[in-house]
Amino acid sequence: MESNSKNSKLIQFISYFLFNLYVIYGLISGYILITSDAFIPFSLALLTMDFLFLIAIIFNRRVISLYVRGFLVFTLAVIFLMVQDIFSFLIALFLIPLILYSLKIDNFKHYKTKFVSQILVLIFMATIGKMYLFINQPSPSSIAIEYLPDKMSAIGLPTPITEYYGLFITTAHGDILIGPLVFLVLFAASALLVENYHLIIPLYMKSLKGNNRVMGGIVSSGYGVVAAMSCQCESAIALLPAVAILLLNILLIPFFILSLTLLAFTYLFIMRYYNLGKPNLIVKPIRLKTEFIVAIILLLLLQGFLPLILLLRQYDNIIYFFVYGMAMILTGFLFGDPIAKFFKIKLNMIIILILFIGAIVTSLIWFLPSFTLYAYESPLNYSIMSYTMFLSGFLIGIAYEGSNEHLGVFFLEVFSVALGIIPIVLYYYAFTNGYRIWNFWSLNDQIVISLILWIIMLPIMWLITQKSLYTASSKLYITPYKP
Repeated sequence: MESNSKNSKLIQFISYFLFNLYVIYGLISGYILITSDAFIPFSLALLTMDFLFLIAIIFNRRVISLYVRGFLVFTLAVIFLMVQDIFSFLIALFLIPLILYSLKIDNFKHYKTKFVSQILVLIFMATIGKMYLFINQPSPSSIAIEYLPDKMSAIGLPTPITEYYGLFITTAHGDILIGPLVFLVLFAASALLVENYHLIIPLYMKSLKGNNRVMGGIVSSGYGVVAAMSCQCESAIALLPAVAILLLNILLIPFFILSLTLLAFTYLFIMRYYNLGKPNLIVKPIRLKTEFIVAIILLLLLQGFLPLILLLRQYDNIIYFFVYGMAMILTGFLFGDPIAKFFKIKLNMIIILILFIGAIVTSLIWFLPSFTLYAYESPLNYSIMSYTMFLSGFLIGIAYEGSNEHLGVFFLEVFSVALGIIPIVLYYYAFTNGYRIWNFWSLNDQIVISLILWIIMLPIMWLITQKSLYTASSKLYITPYKP
């Protein structure tokens, strides 16, 4: 084992040496050209890559080294695919197989599925986030590197926060747009997401083999991927005025932090609690009396705000419009759940499905343009529509508590995922294509509200996922996971 570890470190050090030799030769020979204003960001990017190589070597037998090596393979493969000349091909022919061979020597648990999963996640995030573009074009050298903010300002576009201190890499076969923030989110989100799934799936597989079957938990534990998906570049940024860019920048920072934080806490909770069948403060049931009090206070606050919103005609403000509706769903759930619990309501599958479908339909019509226009046109219509959202939450609360624990968590999770998909669809439909779903609101308003709604849904989906994970683990004997 010790001999394998030393061989792996040696192989990784050789790959580290080859990478730096490639860069040094490129700079000396003119194979790599860098504009003067891009020199410092490039130097920092190079130091970051070297730092990743060293992390993989120093923490050789730990799981972090596996994900670092996977990330390095992805990054190097994208660069070499963009360049596509014999020199880069020869370097890639040695460099990438060396890193892969070091993984085989170390023989991490599930390293093959983890590596493939990470690469697929990275491809998905980078493609959706428009971080690279394959296109045949003239290039002053094999690799030309410019300072991204200067490149964007030169073509008359504002710079989003995701591109601050970034690099615009041009080759004969494509472009790469990357900034430090995007780089960090790509690595952290892909590593945490893959590791979480390799913890979650065995837990659910054990549950499916037992008497108490638990569904759900897998779909909605993908929060974090969208953080990198929100990194849009030139074509999308061109759609927005400077004021919208400023607001978008303010929203993106908490969006990134929240996404990665929730992924990290899921990992910690699985390791410290769910793998041992232990509860934590997040999943402990709320007392019936407390839930009723919270629901009543929330409803009174919302009803107090409603006349004010209507009086000031803020109901046609897109933020008030949708955030108020989401709050009404939560209020309805907080009423429906304790009522079903108090009366000990137990329902058969057909009634549960009817309630579930009713909850989905009454929540989604809020976002359909014809119904949204109906609510937008008058205060009375808006008041009526807000109670459809309350009804939606109430129905899912009854369905959740009226079914058995495992099935209830599943329906609640599917419901939250359905609501969580809406801001993603809205974001990409508006941001990427430049289309407005609602003609009575501006494009930048619709982009901003999509991020706000996603920030709201992330913790809700996360909380429901924690409940689902604990419901599965509490009925099973789960041995501690060893990465």
